[in-house]
Amino acid sequence: MVGRHVFVWGDADEPGEAAALAVCAACHEAGAVGVKYTAWDRERPKGWDCADAAAEGWDTARTVAWLKERAVVWTPPAADVPAD
Repeated sequence: MVGRHVFVWGDADEPGEAAALAVCAACHEAGAVGVKYTAWDRERPKGWDCADAAAEGWDTARTVAWLKERAVVWTPPAADVPAD
């Protein structure tokens, strides 16, 4: 994980977004240099995730385009940022 850029795709609901944010924090703590996640897409059915996209037949191009549109940069809470 150290030095990696990470993308987290959570379920489209409150527990899914909370879990995604927890995974983002864990990736940061493990040394990831960049973390992005999918914010809850309220246009999708509750609980919708990457497995549902695959089941709907999404190809790589559609998935990448959606991720580029939906990606949110995760930033650690101020208490987690080292002081200079």
